[in-house]
Amino acid sequence: MSSFSSIEQSLLQLLIDVVPEGVKVTALPVQQATSSKARGRRINVAFLRVAIDSAARNAAVPNASRAGARPAPPLHLDYLISAHTSDYASTDAGASALIETALRAVESHPILTPASLEPAVNKNLNPPTLTIVDQSLPEWAQLWTALQAPWQPALLVRVGTV
Repeated sequence: MSSFSSIEQSLLQLLIDVVPEGVKVTALPVQQATSSKARGRRINVAFLRVAIDSAARNAAVPNASRAGARPAPPLHLDYLISAHTSDYASTDAGASALIETALRAVESHPILTPASLEPAVNKNLNPPTLTIVDQSLPEWAQLWTALQAPWQPALLVRVGTV
């Protein structure tokens, strides 16, 4: 299992541990999660992008493998956590409660525990952190338009320095 999938599995487990009974936690692409075929109350975790962590890029790297060798750049992963209900008449209330549950879970666990990650990730000096990325309304509109999916209550979560 790659470190990316290990991190995604840890994020999914974090949500599975806190959702109410009868709510599914899925890892589907956004278009599939928002399709009319996907039914029931659920929280979806969709991988959006990977980027170089510019803040950590120039930090000194202890334990460099050999002189002059350039270590892998520090990365961060962005995930879209969205809430869905099949009863579209009550989407706002039901999905809002689900996204609040996800928000509280991420806020209460700002660091992914090394026990839940594979050994390759554990070797990092700092364990991956979870941060909720603040988005303005126009940024959300651009995101959902780019994803070509209907708007859903959501959080943008950044997993830092992988």
